[in-house]
Amino acid sequence: MRSKNKKGVRVEQGEVIDYEYTGPILERALEENRVIRTTPLIGRYARIPVIVTPIRNRKGEVIAALGVVDLIGTLDLGAVFADFPRVLEQIRSHPRYPPDKK
Repeated sequence: MRSKNKKGVRVEQGEVIDYEYTGPILERALEENRVIRTTPLIGRYARIPVIVTPIRNRKGEVIAALGVVDLIGTLDLGAVFADFPRVLEQIRSHPRYPPDKK
């Protein structure tokens, strides 16, 4: 989150880890005064889905922007299942593996 006039904070797992934070999608939401759902190509959260929304005053002018990052969507399922070889064996032995490409 950041305000229009000052850099903001970055919070992860309930802890403030940066008190001077900004990012390209936060900047864009401030400039365009609209909700942005995207996966940025640059910045701290490059290639991670984000949603950023403007916070407006009563006149509808943007005064800040708040972003949410989908860190769960970035899990490497291969790495997760590496510790469970039996699960991988079951997937590979299924008659529809590999899945049909349409």
